[in-house]
Amino acid sequence: MSLDIPSIQKIDGSGFRIAVIASRYNEALVDSLVHHACATIEASGAASSCD
Repeated sequence: MSLDIPSIQKIDGSGFRIAVIASRYNEALVDSLVHHACATIEASGAASSCD
């Protein structure tokens, strides 16, 4: 196992369309996960269903 800090790579998602589906169970946790997932998807340039 390496102790090196992983490098962060820019992901080009412009050729992808991604949908995010989430349950209503434990809304506080799920809402936070969805928010951060959508932010990451949008930062990659991919089209998403995060409206």
